Amino acid sequence: MNKRAFFGRITAVLLIISLILPTGFAVRKARAESSVTGVIRATELVMREGPGTDYPKVTVGDDPVVLKYGQEVTVLGEKDGWYYLRAVCDGTLVTGYSLSKKGEVVYIEIPDGTSLEGSYRKGTVIAGTVNVRKGPSTDYEKVLLNGESLVLKYGQEVSIIGEENGWYRLYATVDWARVEGYCRGDFIEPGEAETFKEPEYSYGEITATKLNVRKGPGTDNAIVKAGGADVVLTSGCKVTIMGETDGWYHITAAFNGNIIEGYCLGSYVKVTETPSNTDNGKNDNGKTEDKPEDKPEDKPEDPGQDEPGGDNTGDGTEDGPYVPASPTDLSHGVPEGYELATKSYTAKYAIPAKVIAKTGLNLRSAAVEGADVLAVLPYEKEITIINTKAVDVTASNGKTVSEKWYRVVADVDGEYMCGYVVSTYAEITDFTGVTAKTSYKNQIVHKKINKSTKLTYAKGKNIKLAKGTVVTITGDYTTKTGEKKFGVTVDYKDKTYNGYIMASRLALVSTLSSYTVSYLVPAAPPAEPEDPDDDDEPDDVEPAKPDPSTAFDGANAVVRDAAGLAVRISAKNSSEMLYTPDGKAVLLYTGDPVQIIDVSIDNGKIWCYIRFYFNGFEFFGYIRSTHLESDVLINLLS
Repeated sequence: MNKRAFFGRITAVLLIISLILPTGFAVRKARAESSVTGVIRATELVMREGPGTDYPKVTVGDDPVVLKYGQEVTVLGEKDGWYYLRAVCDGTLVTGYSLSKKGEVVYIEIPDGTSLEGSYRKGTVIAGTVNVRKGPSTDYEKVLLNGESLVLKYGQEVSIIGEENGWYRLYATVDWARVEGYCRGDFIEPGEAETFKEPEYSYGEITATKLNVRKGPGTDNAIVKAGGADVVLTSGCKVTIMGETDGWYHITAAFNGNIIEGYCLGSYVKVTETPSNTDNGKNDNGKTEDKPEDKPEDKPEDPGQDEPGGDNTGDGTEDGPYVPASPTDLSHGVPEGYELATKSYTAKYAIPAKVIAKTGLNLRSAAVEGADVLAVLPYEKEITIINTKAVDVTASNGKTVSEKWYRVVADVDGEYMCGYVVSTYAEITDFTGVTAKTSYKNQIVHKKINKSTKLTYAKGKNIKLAKGTVVTITGDYTTKTGEKKFGVTVDYKDKTYNGYIMASRLALVSTLSSYTVSYLVPAAPPAEPEDPDDDDEPDDVEPAKPDPSTAFDGANAVVRDAAGLAVRISAKNSSEMLYTPDGKAVLLYTGDPVQIIDVSIDNGKIWCYIRFYFNGFEFFGYIRSTHLESDVLINLLS
């Protein structure tokens, strides 16, 4: 069987494929799966492990699974008035039984006339590109995958499970995610009908702290991605096991709101259902029997553990191409399938440093308390200092003092970000070639870090350095009172001395004009095959993706002076930031179009309530008016 036909036969757990599992694999029996989408119509609906109230409740962790009103589920079968369901609960893929109705009160609504048993057809996309919609006409919204409109491409194999008004209802696997929707029937070439078969699955949970999911059974296969992020399952994550190859389990799981498919090392998956317990511990009388818990085996800490950070991602040898851990992973140069991109910043130096704030350090958009937080850098995070800025602040005693900020570049979740941090909470780690000039005349040098004893030369006279004297930085220290001191080497009166000077009284010497970082981007894909029916193809075909800087309908302002501006839930700097469904911070950049809806004033600061788009999603939130250019703002304030 060729590769294309193979993956066509494993398309979608939700479609259910009959797999021949090795000896010892669990067999979960259910009715023939025609994968009907249902909607919960009860306020809350419990899911159980079998078709009856005498079966235990399905749980995630210690909490029972409770389906909410309006939640969509996949109905896989029916028994004794109970629907066998698959759903996502708290980010975990779960299966079980829920009561379909009580009397005339419907608890789970499915389309009229739907059969839960039957057949389906394989199909192939014959248009260049075609949209997938939520219903059988162009009046329905497009289905989204990872925040973008889902598009099936020429040659994509699908499973057709219904037809309505000339549209096919189908399932497909796109970027290793299972998707469902409707496409124009004349864009799909149907194949032969196949009968739904009862699934034979095992179920398990991850025992490793972190476990990669790959596109094939082996470390030479790339890691599956969802929402732009590597799919890495954590300890306790529930998985459905569909097969096994060379010690690797073929699984599906819920990840960041998507149902993903791939392979993970079987030694780090604890099988929770086996042939002896797939009846959920029930005896013939329907009573629950006591049964021992499976005891996980000891696992090796290193090698063979296919976790991030292990030596298991390939090294470019005969085992397969190297798969980078993130776009900033250049440890193996530029791997196959990637290109090198660069980003440059105006810089005076490039000094390696690390975060020493144990609770994390705010990376801000400007060198001032209250500026937008771009990211929170964790303890001991490596950063690069590219500039400094001194800011006058009022101390607790009412006096004005100088506070030094570092402008830094940091790798945040595989993306380089630039912003400001308070210098007190960052420590230089490599002093090679780092020098500084004294900022004041008669600068004294201390003998010790935590004492004010002054360094002296001949006859006990204090060393006093002229303003602009160059010293070599040898260490970065924090005193018991929280002040930063630099260890220095200084030439004075024809002799070399070692001591300490307050960091606030030194200015680092510029050695650069710019600082450039390199990162990986996917290589350009091969040219798309020509549309075989371009002249006659209807309009429901994916158009070219618009320029993200193009103003949307209703936009009346443009963002300015923003290199990654956080958007707040309310009009306060202390308010929570907005995040995407997959946990990424929502950020705005100079030139982004927005719609100003209203303004608020907090502590004399003007905030704008805005509407905008980020990564294909519509958002509403607050940013400071200083980051906007618009005549509308003037009208709202007048």
